[in-house]
Amino acid sequence: MKTKVTRKEARKHLEQFHLAVELV
Repeated sequence: MKTKVTRKEARKHLEQFHLAVELV
């Protein structure tokens, strides 16, 4: 797994994950 992920990218992924969870 690549651990080199910028905070902005990680933040975007987290927000998308939250949106997906809320949609369910």
